[in-house]
Amino acid sequence: MPSFRDDHIIVIQVGSLYHKAVFGLAESLSPPKVHVRTRVGIKDNNEGYVFDEIHAVAPKPKNNEELDGVAANEKEKEDNEPSFPAYKSDCIIDDWKPLPNEVCPILRGRVVRWDILRVYWKNLYDQLVAKFATQNDPNVRYPVCLVVPTYWSRRDREFACQTFFEDIRAAAFAIAEEPLMGLYAVGILSGLVIDVGYEKTDITPVIDGQIVSSASQQVQIGGRHMTLHLMDSLKSSLPTLQSNGQYIPAEQVTELFAEQVKCSAITQVLRESPNEPGTYKDIEPEHQYEDEGVEDIGKIVASGQTRAYLAQKEREKKGLLPKHERPANADVEFQKISVAPLGECIIGRERFDTCKSVFHRSSTVGINLAEAIYMTIKGYAIEYEKQNELWENIVIVGCGSRIRGFREGLIQQLQFKYRLVGKVDPYYVAQGTDPIMGMTTSPLTPYPTLINPSKTLPDYFPAWKQDSTSRQPLEELPFLGGSIIAKTVFNDSVATYYVTTDDYTQVGPVAIHRK
Repeated sequence: MPSFRDDHIIVIQVGSLYHKAVFGLAESLSPPKVHVRTRVGIKDNNEGYVFDEIHAVAPKPKNNEELDGVAANEKEKEDNEPSFPAYKSDCIIDDWKPLPNEVCPILRGRVVRWDILRVYWKNLYDQLVAKFATQNDPNVRYPVCLVVPTYWSRRDREFACQTFFEDIRAAAFAIAEEPLMGLYAVGILSGLVIDVGYEKTDITPVIDGQIVSSASQQVQIGGRHMTLHLMDSLKSSLPTLQSNGQYIPAEQVTELFAEQVKCSAITQVLRESPNEPGTYKDIEPEHQYEDEGVEDIGKIVASGQTRAYLAQKEREKKGLLPKHERPANADVEFQKISVAPLGECIIGRERFDTCKSVFHRSSTVGINLAEAIYMTIKGYAIEYEKQNELWENIVIVGCGSRIRGFREGLIQQLQFKYRLVGKVDPYYVAQGTDPIMGMTTSPLTPYPTLINPSKTLPDYFPAWKQDSTSRQPLEELPFLGGSIIAKTVFNDSVATYYVTTDDYTQVGPVAIHRK
């Protein structure tokens, strides 16, 4: 059996809020080109379905000259912007407009409506082929790799296999698990994968390429909880409209309003003080002057920079400053952001409190994310010798981790609470108990000496580098891992790791368990 062409391979990552997909794999793997909401609208009297159009991400420049040209244009544009320009949100407004009789087939990662999901997958596959396929022949069939949560049951996987062979008529089918794909993307086999989703967070330990299902857990904290917390904060301190300076009415500060603010560059997690968790540490200026605001004119004249000094003052009067001379977001009390449909709004420091509901969740509501991570690693399902390996390789993925500084903030919370910075009291060592969590632990020390995020991506994935023009590369690491697996398994002419049409004809959907 011949292997499949790379430009015919389809990779789809399942999500409760969005599906991500790509048609055709390039020599250097790229982030997903398509993002589409996971929902289906049903017309009245069941006369048909309504779907969202797929969103294609703009491609990167092809060569260094084009890249230099784009960079030069962007720099000139940024330097001519006002000192405090209005930020724009990455939130796509059309994705939040309700569909008629809208149904979401996946809730917190689990399928609740298979009949709707099958229709959704069929439409997504058809749109991908229609938009990206170079051949319009309806008889051409394409292989599909589906990236799914690890807790999907055997029956769920059989339903997926059945859908892609009977309804979609795929040429071949394979399933990949999200936590493993997140580790494959960074080139490691052991680590802790934290997938921050829309309404949940999955914490999955992986040891030597094997998922420890008994230690995995799901916490009912996600990106939506951050949005709701930000909405409540904004309602308690109402933002203002730039056009008239009036406060925005509380009824207009909706969840969509908060979502737009959250999905922008002005929302950020600041570094906290280790002595007072929950309070933010101000950034100290590098230089302190006794006479602030008083300029030494004689020194300026003697340096021969008089003309440059006057030109800079003229730019300041016009409200123009180069981007590198503008103050950091953390140092600015208020920021402007364009929010649909209101226009430019002024947001205060409430934008820095978005993740408080995740990092400092009240004990009366449930455990916070850091506590859930600690309990996952320190449970009896993880061998004591392997626990430090998990602490030293933490991979944080998922759209809920998109907020700038979220990863650093979570690692900091873990270091504040659980990293061993001194000796443990001999009493706790002798009793084998945890002095903070109040639970029995493994022998010796209950705390790690090192807590680190995983290493960075390899250099041979330039499109996934953080300084590239790709969208939020780190949150989509499972998709990169799925693309690696798809490129590998579908080039295997023996069909060892994927289901073929012959396999499905012989044994049916259970063939997915034999691969």
